Amino acid sequence: MIAKVAQLAMPSVHYLAIAPILVLLGGSLILMFVTAMTRARVSAVVATSVTVVTAVSAFALSFFQWRDVSIHGSTTTLAHAIALDGFGVLASAAIALGVGLTALVAHDWAHRAHVVGAEFHILALASASGAMMMAQANDLIVIFLGLEILSIGLYVLVAFDRHRSGSAEAALKYFLLGGFASAIFIYGVALTYGGAGSTNLSSIAYFLAHNFILQPGVLVAGL
Repeated sequence: MIAKVAQLAMPSVHYLAIAPILVLLGGSLILMFVTAMTRARVSAVVATSVTVVTAVSAFALSFFQWRDVSIHGSTTTLAHAIALDGFGVLASAAIALGVGLTALVAHDWAHRAHVVGAEFHILALASASGAMMMAQANDLIVIFLGLEILSIGLYVLVAFDRHRSGSAEAALKYFLLGGFASAIFIYGVALTYGGAGSTNLSSIAYFLAHNFILQPGVLVAGL
């Protein structure tokens, strides 16, 4: 049994490819840890500062990613589940910039609404990491994982303003729509896997490019 375990090979990890995702998750975990360990509520200034610094750090990493893509071209990591390419780098940079600007705008809103705490910023960073995961995904399962990380945080953010009835209504509608969308997506993934034999986007593209399908009904339905 030990010999069999020793023969298992760990997938190679290109940490630069997943660095912005890890930075956003790290910032979210730091705020969560501080919130859990302190008795007083985290001030909006501290929460906004941590969020902006985290977003700027993730944005800065995009320049190193772009340099890596320019030198080595597009690459994949984590058993070809994550891709480092031009589209993923630009999308990750835009997401990092967006979450930073959102934190600045939300700071003024929190001051006017007398909202204290870091819950908004924790959810925003976590959702942004899910969006980055989707942008850099090279596998349908990873896309679904990023979609759920993004959506769960957004469900709560939409309903964050508890003093407005429209906020709760919008959250309920979004939750129902998101549930149906996730179910349809998973069903499409299952059909695509049945037709192409893989959930990896590169493998699916190779399969479609090198095979002529006489009855592509299942694959077309999945796509």
